[in-house]
Amino acid sequence: MKTGKIAGVYTSNRDGEEYITKNGNPFLKVCVKVDEKNYYDSFFLTPKAHWKFETLFRACGAPVPSHDDISFAAVENLIGCHCLVRVGKDKGGYDTVNLYKPIEAKEAQDAPAPEPKPERPDEDPDLAEDVPF
Repeated sequence: MKTGKIAGVYTSNRDGEEYITKNGNPFLKVCVKVDEKNYYDSFFLTPKAHWKFETLFRACGAPVPSHDDISFAAVENLIGCHCLVRVGKDKGGYDTVNLYKPIEAKEAQDAPAPEPKPERPDEDPDLAEDVPF
């Protein structure tokens, strides 16, 4: 997994044609920058596909809007967010992001275990032994 940055959100292609599926459902494309390369991922605005928005918003640490409240503006607010991503190929063979995770989850996994604390923080265990004078 690599760190990605949400770099853009688009509702239409360069020619100004709105993103619409063959079935007539609108979708958004999210641009994620990973290692100076842009990856595009499609997010479909249907109730069945809402899980993908949930994953993206949670990975960015943002509140997840309901399906009825998902909008271009809501997703656009994620621009600049950093999260962990896994990149790969879509069904058409194009580069895409296929997994989003919060950065905190990865850091917590890699962090060393905390050192045990002494029972009394004001007492140094090395000074507790008897020293003859």
